[in-house]
Amino acid sequence: MPTTAFQWRWITVASLLSFVVGIGFFCPHYVLWRGLDIPQARYNPEVHRAYYRLQQIEHPFDPIENENNRAMRWRLFFPLLAHYLHLPRNVLFALPFIGCLLALGLTAYVVLRETGSTLLALLSSMLAATTSWFFVSTGWLSYFDSWYILGLLCVSFIRNKTTLVVCCLCVPWIDERFMLGLPLAFTVRTAVFRWVEDGKIAQLFRETGLAFFVIAPYLLFRLALLFFAQDANSAGHLTDHYDMLFLHNEAYLSGLWHGLRAGWVPVLACVLLAYGNRGIKFKIAGAIIVVFTLFINRFLAADFSRSVSVLMPCVLLGSVLIARHRPSVAFGVTAFALLVNLLTPARHINSTFSVDIHNVLHEREQANNPPNSVNPVFYNQHGIKLFKENDVDGAESFFTGALHLAQDNPPPDNAPALIADIYWNRANLYANSSMWLKALPDLEDALKNAPADWNRRDVVKSFAAEISQRYQPPQE
Repeated sequence: MPTTAFQWRWITVASLLSFVVGIGFFCPHYVLWRGLDIPQARYNPEVHRAYYRLQQIEHPFDPIENENNRAMRWRLFFPLLAHYLHLPRNVLFALPFIGCLLALGLTAYVVLRETGSTLLALLSSMLAATTSWFFVSTGWLSYFDSWYILGLLCVSFIRNKTTLVVCCLCVPWIDERFMLGLPLAFTVRTAVFRWVEDGKIAQLFRETGLAFFVIAPYLLFRLALLFFAQDANSAGHLTDHYDMLFLHNEAYLSGLWHGLRAGWVPVLACVLLAYGNRGIKFKIAGAIIVVFTLFINRFLAADFSRSVSVLMPCVLLGSVLIARHRPSVAFGVTAFALLVNLLTPARHINSTFSVDIHNVLHEREQANNPPNSVNPVFYNQHGIKLFKENDVDGAESFFTGALHLAQDNPPPDNAPALIADIYWNRANLYANSSMWLKALPDLEDALKNAPADWNRRDVVKSFAAEISQRYQPPQE
């Protein structure tokens, strides 16, 4: 068994390597993060929730108006933290990445503790980084899936009761799916610590009772709000998902696969090998809990691949159980599952759409040639089109969005001329509507940003001088 100091160094290395591998093969569509402050681009799931999350931080206890984000109404742990500590939004957006590193490190720690194998610990951590919870946490801003997965893994694999209490107190306020996954986590906990084989079922009841006692106030609070019709957000969310419960079945099957992909292999091993030869009834009960956990998440969520992540404790336990029975087989199974996940396509599967996940090279190319939703050239051209159609408000919105995108993320070629052109186009829009106070500053900004050989420089100078002569702002 490696020394303690070596173990922690290896766990840190495994966590970082797994994170890099996960990001490298399944890179976030980070170019779309540019659209966070652009109204026309907020439909992208990469930034859609982040916009409402920032509003929630400003007013933590207000209802969520957007129906697609009503589920976050009581996920208040990080919004309250950000609200009272005045965290910059980039720090808030970094928290899911920190959660990923901690969850990957915990995965490596558990496998190393249970098997003594540094290689298997690394492979298991890398496998975890190729599943949906990791893609969501690193790709969709302000999705804190990594933290609720971390909570479930702590309950499943950490014996310390203080850890159990802290998780049950805090994690439901991060994501209530932690509470829904708690029965499965205790099922895994029972297998990890061999309570069935060692005849310690009373220990299961004691710790389950402790967890229920700690989590009961949260559960009663949510149920009371629903019962007394004080939580329209949650009621509407439940009604919407009940209405579509038996719809989109093909997408759901695809989501089941893309949630874990080859990670289903250790899940199957978990169901078959748990509790040794003396726990047939527990095996059946465990399988039922797995199915029920999937069903209840199917009822509560339309992001199908993402909701399968609740089975991550089973993925980790499966690798551990294989190693307990056949250590040599565990390397092969885990390496095979990892290889399949690295080489097969990955997607986010929602009830109504899917999003392909690509490697870092593809996303770098996307950053240089951004899609229309975050492309300043497209926004400028579309603004011109709306201008010609006399849609003043629409054209102004697109020109403003084009400026924001071009200034914050300038295109590699001809950026100064593009910015000057956008200011010129918006100035023309204002002038055409006799909004001289708005037109003149845009003309001046066009001249400030234009390259020396800009072909409109003389025209803009003349137009700005004409406006200055015809309109003088009132003297104070």
